[in-house]
Formats: sequence, structure tokens, C-alpha cells
Amino acid sequence: MSTPTVLTVLDSFRQPLPLLPLEPVPGGYRNTHAGGESTVATEPPKAFQPQPSQDLVNVALNKLPPGNAESINRLRETVPVTEATHYLRNEADVCRASFLYFLHPINIAVTQLLSVGRVNGRLECTCEMVGERSRTDIAWRFRPDTGSTGYIIAILELKNHGVVHWRDFEPAVADAKTASDKIESAMGSPTSTLLRGNAVTLSKQVKKYADTYKVMDVAIFDWNALFIYDFDGMNEDASTPILARGTFFTEADNKNDPRKGFTFRMLLYGFLVRALTRNRIIK
Repeated sequence: MSTPTVLTVLDSFRQPLPLLPLEPVPGGYRNTHAGGESTVATEPPKAFQPQPSQDLVNVALNKLPPGNAESINRLRETVPVTEATHYLRNEADVCRASFLYFLHPINIAVTQLLSVGRVNGRLECTCEMVGERSRTDIAWRFRPDTGSTGYIIAILELKNHGVVHWRDFEPAVADAKTASDKIESAMGSPTSTLLRGNAVTLSKQVKKYADTYKVMDVAIFDWNALFIYDFDGMNEDASTPILARGTFFTEADNKNDPRKGFTFRMLLYGFLVRALTRNRIIK
């Protein structure tokens, strides 16, 4: 689909991210490895239950745009024009592009959502926040007007392109009927999970964030693909196991029609709306 010459915040939710030049990766697959000892020691999910991207699109569409003229005008402001200077070679390049074209309209929209809802507090989007055992790339913290330091509601981990692949997650797919068998099978694996390749390291990292910050909503993005974890209620040790939910999405899939809201921006907006709702910040 054609991209409008001037792209507004509202328009951007039904437009794919700009096609930026990428440094070639042999085989299209870039290996990633766990960094700190705490990440290595963290157990990743043994399996997960897939959640359709349509679910998050529906959550987003239900809250976009907020319903008054002032907020709609705010969403009519333009997003940054695509620069010709981009060349995605490393994680820092992905971060720079993500701040400009991916996160900016989402943060504008979610701020407007909170403003319309007259929420007593503000949402902060912070970079490289250092915690007890970890350093997050992007974290959204809600800070109430009461003066407290607030709490993190969602985390986004940014990676270099070529790191996130469905084939690494797919072997760990399960449902309520197969959860027990899948977990038992995972326990016999050297990695204690049915995840493969990069998905093992990525899931260790985001599970560590979930445990450290008591956050249920954690996502991974590498410019080409997005994987969203929902850890709410996860209990693999229960007699009837409750698995983490996971959503894999890529704009490269021709089945995903951006005109119907199947874009990275819309899914991550839905991800944030779900986190705000879950934390009873909005209804």
C-alpha cells in the first residue's frame, strides 16, 4: 500500500514502518547470546500458548482514537519524516529508528488516552533503566500524582535485526490440552525448554525482567519482527499448568493487512493498553 506524503500520528497506526536499508545478515539469522549471569540463570518458559495478533489489534482499536475533538486533533499531528541517513547495522541503529518511527506515535496516542480518561498520574517512557539484576531498554512506568515513585507496567527489549524468528518459538507452542505433556518434554531437554535458538536467550532475558519488576507485559522487537509475552497467571508447576501467552507478528507477512490495523504500531499500542487496563489505570 502507498504511504501518505505527510503521515499523521493517527494515520501511522495503519501504515507499516518505513523500509530502511539493513546490513546483510548471512542466512538472515543473527545469533544472540545471554549476557549477565542472572540472565543465564533464569529459566525461560518451557512452552507457551499462542495468542492471535487480532486480539491485540482489537484492544488497540477499541481505544484509538480517544473520543473528543481535542484528542483527535492531537493525533492529527505529523510523525517524523523518514531520514535518508539510516543504515541498520547494529542494535543502536535499530534503537534510533525505533524511537523516531515506532515508539513516538504510540507514546503520543497513549498519553492522549490517559488525558481523556483524566487519570491521576502520568506515564513515563524511560530508556536503559537499571534495576536490581537488569537493565531494560525501554520501560513504561506509571507515576501517580500522589508523589510515589510509581511502578513499571510494560517493558520492550530492542534487538538488532535478524534476531527474532518464529521458527525458534514454534517448537514450544502448546495449548491447555497439551501443556502438561509439553512441559514434561521440556524438562528432558538440555535447555529445560522447547524453545530453540535465539528464542531461548530472548525468553530468559524477558522472563528475568518479568520476575524482577513484577511485570506481566514484556515484548521483543528487532525491526523485522515483534514477539509479545503475556506472563499473567503463568504457573507451569500447577497440576493443570497455566502457560505464558505469546504473540509473534511481522509486517512482512502478506496476510497482515495494515489497513485493518495489522501493524507493529497498532500491536504495541494494544500491548500498552492491555498493561494499563491490567494495572487498573484505565478501564
